[in-house]
Amino acid sequence: MIEIYAEQLQEHLNKGLNNAYWLYGNDPFLLEESYLILRSTALNQGFSEHNSIVLNLHTNWNEIYTKCQSGGLFNKRKILTLILSEKNFIALNYRALIKLLNVLPKDILVILKNEQKTKTYENKYLLKFLAKKIIMVVCLTPNQRQLPYWVKQRAKSIQLALNNQAIEKICYYYEGNLLALTQILELLRLLSLTNELTNDCIDKIINYSACFSPYHWIDALLEGKAERSLYILQSLAKSDVERLVLLRILQYDLLQLLKIHRTNNKLPLNVLINKYCFWKNRRQIYLTACKRINLSRLNYILHLLTKVELSFKQNYNYSFWSALETISLIIVNITNVQFIE
Repeated sequence: MIEIYAEQLQEHLNKGLNNAYWLYGNDPFLLEESYLILRSTALNQGFSEHNSIVLNLHTNWNEIYTKCQSGGLFNKRKILTLILSEKNFIALNYRALIKLLNVLPKDILVILKNEQKTKTYENKYLLKFLAKKIIMVVCLTPNQRQLPYWVKQRAKSIQLALNNQAIEKICYYYEGNLLALTQILELLRLLSLTNELTNDCIDKIINYSACFSPYHWIDALLEGKAERSLYILQSLAKSDVERLVLLRILQYDLLQLLKIHRTNNKLPLNVLINKYCFWKNRRQIYLTACKRINLSRLNYILHLLTKVELSFKQNYNYSFWSALETISLIIVNITNVQFIE
């Protein structure tokens, strides 16, 4: 299986264009940027006609085969984009896709786009076949540990020199928002053409515009990072995130941990985490949380979240965010923290 990261795509294309790519991941910016890079490269190589098809249960694969096989002396080279959302992932007929790749002529470029890499993708039969047929392009948002390297490589690609302190600050303020991060790097590059970029200068340019999702907060909680989890929670509060939705997401992850704890004696911990944790890049976080949060404390936390939900529903002016801050400290195991009802 040839699998590359989004930031490696341009370098790969410089060596040659394959005729089938699968873009998958959870980052809209990386998905769109990778798609535009592929389209631009293809256009430069004479692929002037484009067709886009949303795959669903009613997709006419025979019509797709006909479009791909129709040839002629004056036919244009074509780009065929197959769009696949999380909701209709099951609608993808893998045998139909394999048949399409088998009959695909060299003057057709197929780009498959989907918003998530699911366990269906891990099908061994499919992987064995696709290994020789398609390039997988990973478009996952870099996590906290991966982001400094991503920023460093991105800056290097646009000939922008940044020291470690500047990279750390950029990651701190723009984590979770690759579009804004890319824009600030481009701004710094333009300014560096006429001015020296000192740390003070960078501090003045960078404005507070961090864009965190509830999952950044929950991951920080499960990893036991108190300061980081409170900072993200404050950012979510300022962004006016839907409070009950935030509770539901946290409750879901904690209930997954509860299931793992209750069946821990029956199966090895790694097997249980693979079963209940969907994303591979979150499985280590679940493993850390399972070892850190025991069953008794987990039940207590879920009990507190239920109380918060009931209090908020009964009184809209309830100090919701203060309650969540307290629960966050309890989850990360800060001692001497008392929940005031």
